[in-house]
Amino acid sequence: NPTNIEAIDASYAHADNVDGGQETHTLKASTFGASLPSGATVTGIELRVKEYQDDELYYQVIQLMVGGISAGTNKAVTNNNVPSSITETVWGGSSDMWGLTTTELNKTTLELANFGAFYQLFEDDGSNNHDSYVDSIEIKIHYTT
Repeated sequence: NPTNIEAIDASYAHADNVDGGQETHTLKASTFGASLPSGATVTGIELRVKEYQDDELYYQVIQLMVGGISAGTNKAVTNNNVPSSITETVWGGSSDMWGLTTTELNKTTLELANFGAFYQLFEDDGSNNHDSYVDSIEIKIHYTT
């Protein structure tokens, strides 16, 4: 159930039986309800995912969503395994704009319901029946006023 990513509560969005060469469905995290003060200038975006997997799943897409579409740098690193025990993984930071500008990441675009992130995994070792679990996806917006 994809809506299980909305709270840190050990109720997981679960992709099961991911076989060799397959990708999971893409989780779309949005509608964060961001509210920035007037005149705010975004300095960075931090994405936090509380997750784990059972064996040999890798990141395929870790990317911001602006205006409902993929935007900026895909932070997925080839051959970087998802943790095998529940872990909060962090991408970005206080000065990381994900390859985007303050014109693309501003008060207006970040307060829309279609701002968020995409998350997708893949299995590439040829074996079958892998599972992944995502408890929550959070976004922290860093800015100056």
